[in-house]
Amino acid sequence: MKKKVPRTSGYIGIIILVFVYFVIHISIIYSQQSVTWQRLYDDIQHKDDYGYSVSLADSGNIYLVGSIHYWIPSPDYRIYVIKIKPDSDTIWSRVLAVNNELYGGEAFCSAITDDSNIIISGDCGYMYTLKLNKNGSILWDYVYPHYVTNYSIINSLNGFLLCGVNYDSATSTGYVLKLDIHGNIIWQHLLYPNTRMLSIDNTNDYGSISAGLNYVVRLDSSGKDITWERFYDNYGCVDIKSVKKFNSSFFVGGMGFDSSNHSISGPCIVKLNDNGNIVFRRIFPGIDGLVSMKLLKDKLILTTYHRSNGNDTCFNRIIITDINGIVLIQKIINYSGDVTIQSVEECTNHD
Repeated sequence: MKKKVPRTSGYIGIIILVFVYFVIHISIIYSQQSVTWQRLYDDIQHKDDYGYSVSLADSGNIYLVGSIHYWIPSPDYRIYVIKIKPDSDTIWSRVLAVNNELYGGEAFCSAITDDSNIIISGDCGYMYTLKLNKNGSILWDYVYPHYVTNYSIINSLNGFLLCGVNYDSATSTGYVLKLDIHGNIIWQHLLYPNTRMLSIDNTNDYGSISAGLNYVVRLDSSGKDITWERFYDNYGCVDIKSVKKFNSSFFVGGMGFDSSNHSISGPCIVKLNDNGNIVFRRIFPGIDGLVSMKLLKDKLILTTYHRSNGNDTCFNRIIITDINGIVLIQKIINYSGDVTIQSVEECTNHD
């Protein structure tokens, strides 16, 4: 086990969308497509804020997780966590620096534990994980001796699965990691150089499937052996941002790619069977790029983004499909400034 350093002190109806700069927007896009509420959450220094993850908390409340560009004092970036009520009112907020102020930190992903606490990860120069209770108090934070950025974390059997990029060697390498419920490393698996794993999910055999760029890999339950792996650029999918398990198959969200002329054709979803073979591919033509893909019951929700050079208005598209990739709803949201829809979650009342 790698050494860890403990801290010594302290949407179908409505969907929740987390934007960069902590704009929170709830929109009824499956029916009348009207805005229920939207809100801007600002930090105490009124600097740049970045929202990356939304998770359901206890009693229908919501955790918002991201980072702030913190100027005084250093370090520059710090973890920003807000807990809000379903009506958007703030319960509490925390600005955190990893390991007793020794490191700053950026938070890119979060997961809810079985006891309704929250575990957070991202980058602080090294790999870190941080766990807060329902009141925002730190239960533990750990810094591990690896130059790692984690982009995705999920609950798994007796612990958590994470994926990201490892910078320990001269070449960045995608990797997958499993922690126990206390934050100890159970196993870690380094993948191909120059890969970047951005999304992870469980498999039916207690293994894992992770994806990023043009690469998808499935590992067994021990984390040691690769069940299968595929590079999908020759099969029309690149810039993969998300992978989700659905029964005994998987959905991958990325960008449609024409290998004959090396052109991007728009956001896409690809359905894979249990062995990684393509069942179908659906492309949603456009110049926007995929940001996220969420599987909610029998619907897929994709969020996309585009901003032209010199244009103060950014273009966000929400695409809702059935499990066959047939579009049910599309909604375009334009905002002044650089606003990106980063995350989607379903509320406990199915909003």
